[in-house]
Amino acid sequence: MRNKSNLLVTLLISVVFTLGSCKKEKSALLADHLLEIKEKKQLEAKATTTLVNSTVNSDNKVLENKVTTKSFYKNEDNYVIDYRYPVLDTKQNPSYKVFNDFITDQYLDYKLSVKDIINKQKLSCQIGYDNTERFKRLVDYKVYANNPKVLSVLLYKANHYTKENQYSYLFKTLNFDPIKGAFISFESMFRPGAEKEVFKLVSKALKEKIENDDNYQQCQELKYDTFLTYKDNFVIDKNTIKFYFDDCVICPVYSGNYFVEISRSSTLDILNTDF
Repeated sequence: MRNKSNLLVTLLISVVFTLGSCKKEKSALLADHLLEIKEKKQLEAKATTTLVNSTVNSDNKVLENKVTTKSFYKNEDNYVIDYRYPVLDTKQNPSYKVFNDFITDQYLDYKLSVKDIINKQKLSCQIGYDNTERFKRLVDYKVYANNPKVLSVLLYKANHYTKENQYSYLFKTLNFDPIKGAFISFESMFRPGAEKEVFKLVSKALKEKIENDDNYQQCQELKYDTFLTYKDNFVIDKNTIKFYFDDCVICPVYSGNYFVEISRSSTLDILNTDF
C-alpha cells in the first residue's frame, strides 16, 4: 500500500514537473516568438530607413527635410498599380509646387496609366500581353543630391506580367533648381551647342563598355539622333553624369543596362559655370 502511495506521489510530482516544464517551454517559445517579431519589425524599420537614406547623398544637406516619399496602390482583378514617388515640402518653398505638379499631373497620371493597361499599351520594346495575364505597373525613384542649386531625380516605370520573368523599364529624369523652383534642361546645364561634344563623350564611354564588359556585348553603339532624343534624360551627382535610355534603345532588356556614365571632370569645358 505504501509502495502504491509512493508511486502515486511520484507520478503526481512528475506530472506537475512536466506541466511546469511545458509552461516554461511554452513561455520560452512565446518569448522567442515575440522577440523574433520585435527584431523583424526593427529590421524592417531599419531597412526602410536605409532605403530612404540611400536615395540621398549623405554628404549633402540640401535635401534634408525637403523630400518625402508618397505612395499609391491599387489592386484590381487583372492589374496592380504600385507607385512610390518623391514630393517636395512646399511649406519651405512655395515654388516646389512646380515639381510636385509635374510628378502627379504629368508623370503619374493615374487615369492614363489605367487606360494604357486596358488598351494593352506596351512599354518600350516589350511584347504585348493577353487577357489571361495579371499586369503590374510599378513606379519608383532615386534622388541624386549634387549641390544646393541642383536636385536630380531618376523616375522609372516598370511593367511586369505574370508570364514574363523580366520587367520592362521606362526612365524619366528631372533636374530641378531648389532655389529658383525651376527645372533645368540640357541647354541650361551645358553651354550652347554642346550636344555633339557630350554625344562624343557618351558614345565613347558606351563603346568602351561594349568592348570590355561582357554584360554590354549585346548592346549597340549610340546614334546621334538617338542621343538627341534622350539628351535631357540625365542625372548628376558629385562626380558623374548618367544618361538614361529606355529598354532596347541601346541594350536588350535582359542585359539590365540602361545608362551610360561619363565623369563630370570630362565636361568642365562645356558645363555651365552655375553647376
